[in-house]
Amino acid sequence: MAKVHVAPEADTDIAAIFEYLLGAEGLEVAERLVEELDAAVQSLNTLPERGKYPPELLSAGITLFRELQCYPWRIFYRVVDGDVWIVAVLDGRRNIAQLLPERLAR
Repeated sequence: MAKVHVAPEADTDIAAIFEYLLGAEGLEVAERLVEELDAAVQSLNTLPERGKYPPELLSAGITLFRELQCYPWRIFYRVVDGDVWIVAVLDGRRNIAQLLPERLAR
């Protein structure tokens, strides 16, 4: 079973999503989304390779990262030595081709 780690940047992403939804949709919606994101992330402990390669990276030949979708959010992660590292949680409606390389370069 893989251990799942959330990088500080991804944790910040989740907190920002929560804050946005709290203001826009209310506490119930914000809490439900965070629970859905957490369930998706934790599902990786049994099937870490189940996510697809992000097409924005795959087109450049990069297969170090995978993603899960929790529409409209995209959860980006790496599997390293059997452990899962969540590196970003981004709004899939944004320009991921621009955001993702910047984020993953950090």
